[in-house]
Amino acid sequence: MVFSGATGMTELSAREKAFLTETFAGAPVRGYGGVTGHALEAQFPLGLALAALSLDEKAKVPAFDTTHEQPMTAAASHAVVTTVGYTRGEGLAVLSAG
Repeated sequence: MVFSGATGMTELSAREKAFLTETFAGAPVRGYGGVTGHALEAQFPLGLALAALSLDEKAKVPAFDTTHEQPMTAAASHAVVTTVGYTRGEGLAVLSAG
């Protein structure tokens, strides 16, 4: 699964979406900024925390935006967390259930 911390800046968000669609085809994506707000420096650590909790609990994370996100059919064993659209500190992390 993918936790996207994109800010919603149109061009950058479109580039991130294209990358995620191509690289992680079929993986459920959750855009957490829409439900948590955009926390600038705390955005990435927040995404890491959400992903870690989801993996630890073997959760099927509900769609945050049912118009654009697909439901999960099973718990994930890996999660990708992104933070895109800020001036500095953009990143990507991969977490694995252990």
